[in-house]
Amino acid sequence: MRDAKSIIRKYNKALRNSDTQVKLPVLKKMRCYINNQNFRISDDCIGFPVIINGKSKRISVKTKMSERQKSIFSSSKLGTMRIVVKGHDLVAQIVYDTKEDAASSNDNVMGVDLGIKCPAVSYCPDGSIKFYGNGRKNKYIRRHYNNLRKRFQKAKKPKAVVKINNKEQRIMKDIDHKLSREIVNTAKAHDISVIKLERLQNIRSTTRTSRKNNHSLHTWSFYRLATFVEYKAKLAGI
Repeated sequence: MRDAKSIIRKYNKALRNSDTQVKLPVLKKMRCYINNQNFRISDDCIGFPVIINGKSKRISVKTKMSERQKSIFSSSKLGTMRIVVKGHDLVAQIVYDTKEDAASSNDNVMGVDLGIKCPAVSYCPDGSIKFYGNGRKNKYIRRHYNNLRKRFQKAKKPKAVVKINNKEQRIMKDIDHKLSREIVNTAKAHDISVIKLERLQNIRSTTRTSRKNNHSLHTWSFYRLATFVEYKAKLAGI
């Protein structure tokens, strides 16, 4: 119901902003929402109610949880749980509240430069420099999926193009999460209180353009990486 209402809102907004016919999206994947009062997590199991033969019955489902996840669930205030199908697995996505660490009171500042050849470089007050990620690998991923898109576009397979786009975005988002975590961990190790990133609006004009760089330059999400660094740093009191 929540997803359907969200789609209807977006559909109505698109109708208001468009003079042409708008296609109504269809929900194809099964998903289930359960509020925090109706599910319980204990050991490796999650218990929640389902409807069986017209009657509500609580079942307990065995799960794969890491020790870190168990620690979070046992000590945090939990929100809504969403159960979705991913491949051949059922995945429980659970919202939880967490507290930000106390802000550091020192004046240590770490600078971070973003780029294509090297996704990020950090500079600490003690003179240490650290490089993050593999720009060559990232460009290969971009080119690979760009070529696949062109192939499916020529074959007039729009669904395959959308699938390729989604897969590429998931991979690049995962890379940004890992890079931002490394950057914040470096800041914590050097007792940094402030992380400064270069101005993002200048990065495309200052990066050397070339035939190989051109596609990566205009598809790489510098803003997303900066956003990930920001929220992870805040949780660490930076």
